[in-house]
Amino acid sequence: ARSRAGQIAKMGYVVFVVDLFGKGNAPKDYKDAATKLNFAKDRKLALTRAQAGLSVTGKLPNADTKKVAVVGFGIGGSVALDLTRHGGELEGAVCVHGDLIPAPGGDPKKVGAS
Repeated sequence: ARSRAGQIAKMGYVVFVVDLFGKGNAPKDYKDAATKLNFAKDRKLALTRAQAGLSVTGKLPNADTKKVAVVGFGIGGSVALDLTRHGGELEGAVCVHGDLIPAPGGDPKKVGAS
């Protein structure tokens, strides 16, 4: 995530990386990530952390809050889509290798992102 964020930042974008796992709790691989978040049973924790990150992003001095997009890989991709389905104010969302099944409580009618 840090490497990809660096690449995006070098293109001139303001980048904010959300730690979905908590300090000192970095997963070893995708399976470990799913276990640490209990993602298969409860996607709410990851969504709540992503929503908190999104609110912080809006306070960054150089960020244009009308042009916010999210990019996620694996579980992060699923969370990117969940943000859009739960009314996140986003211009775009990219899901790479994530689960396309909506999290409970999401509303596809709320999706305004590309």
